[in-house]
Amino acid sequence: MVAILIYQLVYMSRACGSSAQDMCQHILPVSRRNNSLLDVTGVLVCTPQHFVQALEGPDAVVDLLFDKIVKDARHQDIRIIKQRQLPHRQFGAWAMAHDDRTSNAMLSKATDALLADTDAAALL
Repeated sequence: MVAILIYQLVYMSRACGSSAQDMCQHILPVSRRNNSLLDVTGVLVCTPQHFVQALEGPDAVVDLLFDKIVKDARHQDIRIIKQRQLPHRQFGAWAMAHDDRTSNAMLSKATDALLADTDAAALL
């Protein structure tokens, strides 16, 4: 039996214009609706000036979504932090979870785990 792997792409960007936290309030409802239709899950971490987002799903779909993000004027200095195939989704319960570092402990732990094995240089 061949295991089906899930593609995960994690990127970081700098918010352009208003704060990333303010923009998240507009991005999240649209992302959740679209991601549910596309079989994409993930998390969007917002700080005042940056986004860190993990997208999980079919390779081609995640790559198309990332291409849209790259062209989105709300993002600058976009860097891919991690791309990998996983045996299961890390954020499977969420079409797009949101972690502003004040949300529930379970999600914060999942986000911390996502970044734990990321080379610190990728975040600089």
